[in-house]
Amino acid sequence: MEQVIAQGFPPEFDSPELHWKKDQMLERTIEQLQLDPTIDFLKSSTGIRRRALIGRALVSAPDVLLLDEPTNHLDID
Repeated sequence: MEQVIAQGFPPEFDSPELHWKKDQMLERTIEQLQLDPTIDFLKSSTGIRRRALIGRALVSAPDVLLLDEPTNHLDID
């Protein structure tokens, strides 16, 4: 799950100086989306996959993020 979300980071986060910030943002995003970082992305439910993909979009720090029916099929109680 972490690898999928980490794919959303811009290239400048690959520098050693920003490694700590990347780890912190990744951990916070996983926590906020209530994801288990150890779950295999391909074996998870559709809702969990969608939440992970939203996380991938969020770590890129977009100015605007448009979501069509954002809570549809997210496995939220």
